Amino acid sequence: SPPCATTRTGPSGNNNGAPGGLLLGAAVAFGNTAIVTRRNVTGPVERLRTVTEAVAAGDVPETPVDADETVDPTQPDEIGDLARSVEEMRTSLRTVERQAEALAAREFDAAVLDRSVPGEFGTALDGMRTELRRYTTELETVLDRFGETADAAREGDLTARVDPSRVPPEYETLARDFDDLLDALATSL
Repeated sequence: SPPCATTRTGPSGNNNGAPGGLLLGAAVAFGNTAIVTRRNVTGPVERLRTVTEAVAAGDVPETPVDADETVDPTQPDEIGDLARSVEEMRTSLRTVERQAEALAAREFDAAVLDRSVPGEFGTALDGMRTELRRYTTELETVLDRFGETADAAREGDLTARVDPSRVPPEYETLARDFDDLLDALATSL
C-alpha cells in the first residue's frame, strides 16, 4: 500500500499552528502594505489630482501641493517627480495669473512682470505686455496732442490745431474731425 502522509501534532494532539501563524503573518503584511500604499501612493495621488482638477477648472490653488503634508516633493520616486512637476505648473500658472492681473491694471512696472514664464505661453505674455505698453504710450501721445489743442482753445486761441502728422495714423481722421470742429467754432464766433 502507498505510504500515507502524516501530520505532526503538538503535545495536545493538535496541529503545531504553523499554517495559522503563516496566515496571520500574511494578513499583517497585507495590512502594512495597504497602509504604506495609502500613505505613499494613494494619498499623494489624490492630492495631486485635486490640484490638477482645480487648475483644469480655471482655479489655480494658492497653496503649494505639499501644504497638507500628504505629498512630499522630495520623495525619490515617480510620486515625488509628479509632485515636483505639478508644483512647478501651479507656481508658473500663479505667476501668469498675477502677470495678467498686472497687465489688465496697466501696472507695467509691477515686480511680477519681471518673472520669467516658460514656453509659448511666456512668449505670448511677453508679446501682450509689449503691445499693451506700445498701445498705452500711443494713447498718451494722442491725448497729449488733443489736450494741448483743447487747452489753447480754452485760452482763446482758436487757431491751434491737432497736427494729424503728430498722431498715429489710426487717429488722423479723429484729429481732422477735431480740427474741423474748431474751424466751425471759430467761424461761428
